[in-house]
Order: sequence, then C-alpha cells, then structure tokens
Amino acid sequence: MTGERIYRDNPSAYDAFLQLGGEKPEEIRYLREKMPVYLKSLLGKARFRGWNMLDIGCGEGSLTIPVLHILGSFGAVRCTGLEPAENQLKKMKQQAEASGYRKVTCINSGWDDYSPEGKYDFVLCSHSFYYVKDRSHAVRKIQSVLEPGGRAVISMQKKDNMSYRMGRRFLTKIDPAHKSCVIHADQLCEFLAEHGISHRMDTRRYLLDLSESKKQSPQGIRLLEFYLAKKWEDVTPDTRSAVLDHIARLPDIIENEVGHIWLGGDA
Repeated sequence: MTGERIYRDNPSAYDAFLQLGGEKPEEIRYLREKMPVYLKSLLGKARFRGWNMLDIGCGEGSLTIPVLHILGSFGAVRCTGLEPAENQLKKMKQQAEASGYRKVTCINSGWDDYSPEGKYDFVLCSHSFYYVKDRSHAVRKIQSVLEPGGRAVISMQKKDNMSYRMGRRFLTKIDPAHKSCVIHADQLCEFLAEHGISHRMDTRRYLLDLSESKKQSPQGIRLLEFYLAKKWEDVTPDTRSAVLDHIARLPDIIENEVGHIWLGGDA
C-alpha cells in the first residue's frame, strides 16, 4: 500500500495524521488570508458570474468545503473534486450536500487520468502532487485549465520538513525505490524555475504531535501507518523496531514547514 492508495485502503491512518498534525487548520487559515489577495483581480467578475473551482485530490473534502466557504463569500461557486479513492469521494459528496453545496461534481480520478472539460478560476492541489507520474505534463495541464487571471495553488511538504524526512526514511525501509520518487516543494520550485514557469511560494509552519506514537496508542500507530503507507501488522519486526527507535529520539512535538506554490496570474 503506497502513495495515494493509503487513503483508500487505510483511511484511519490519514485521519490520525489530520488529528495529530494540525496541518489542515493551518492551511485553512492560510488560504482564508491569502486567497482574497491572490484572486483579487477576479473578485469583481466572480460577484457577477460566480466561481468555478477544481480540487485535485479532494479526499473527503476536509479542505474543499472550507475553501468553498471562502470563495462563496465573494460569489456563487461551482466545484469539481477529483479523488482516486472511492471511499474518500463518497464522504466528500456527503459533506458537500450537508454543507448545502449542490453544484459540486465529484469524479473518481487522479490528475494524470482526468480529461478537463472546462476552465477554472481557482485550482487547489493540496498534498496530491506527490503522486503525479509526469510533473511537467501535470503542471502544464494545470496551467491549461486556468481562466485568464485564474490561479492555482499546489501545497507540499518542504525539504527541511521533519514530516517529509520521516516519511521518506520510513517508506524507504519498506521499499528503497521511494528514495528517488518522493518530491518536495523545493524540488517543484526548482523544476518550475528551470522551465521558466512563473510561480511564487509561501511557507507556513505547523506542529505535529508524536507523543501518541511514542506511547504506541491506537491513534499513534495509525499515524505511523500513514508515514509507512503500510498497516502496522504487515511491517516486519525489524522495521517496527527501527521506526519506534527513530520516533523515540525525536521531540514529542515537532515543527514542520509546508510550501504553498502559486501559479497563474503574474504569480
């Protein structure tokens, strides 16, 4: 179970990450602050005709719905949510309906396989870009679906982020091939610069609580499963021991950094 499959096969591991990581609340606060700034040129048009939004890797909607609230304060919103994990997409539909959003289309697909049918004012890609097969094609496709003046934001772990380093360390214990394929925000910015693609990255910090993992509580074990992309009972005793030893040497609370990379407009 690797990459995006963890959301399908072990959603409780992702839930533990959300509960112990504090990442989503910080991201919501960031977007609430920055979206009116980055989307300023579209505000007048949006009040007249509404917004059209795309969320790549929407999951169960834990970020999609708050973003719809933000956009909704400036005009009506239509949204397309892409998610390859069916169980997560089902929750997304339920959340959208419960929140009163009727113009939400949920599509069971990843970005690589999706054929866009229209243009969007705002594209959200939160911690989903790790899984694209061809980053050049993925970026160009995001650019191609933006309305004139539209913006996209790709959120990813930064290189010096302890979560990134810990996830890479654990994953490579299971499968050494992960060492060369896990991309971080700094690498994406280097790639964009090399290809002359205008962009801007904002950095925000959040806290991750490892105390439950150190105690090996059920929730803490789920968090370790998230980083291992594998169920705990399927992890070899040697790897378990190495993971727990590494966690024991870290502080209970660690600070992490996420890069929010904006494309479109004049970045």
